[in-house]
Amino acid sequence: MLAIVTDRTARCRITDEGIELHNELGHSTFPWKLIKKVVRFPDVWLLYVGPQPFWLPSAPLQGDAGDALLEQAAQHGAKVVLR
Repeated sequence: MLAIVTDRTARCRITDEGIELHNELGHSTFPWKLIKKVVRFPDVWLLYVGPQPFWLPSAPLQGDAGDALLEQAAQHGAKVVLR
């Protein structure tokens, strides 16, 4: 079945267990132990759970949210790269 996305908005929630992503098609949860690398660029963050990253815009990750993401990822063994 082909789904047509009319709302491209996704919500991201950072928890003690991992990162939750929600959009109109459903949701995904990425436990911290699956995130192997985080690369922070000025405009985008790349999170690697395999060879291909998923990306998050940097604006919502300013301040405490971004700090929490970096801290949790590093605590669970992810390589953190700041560009």
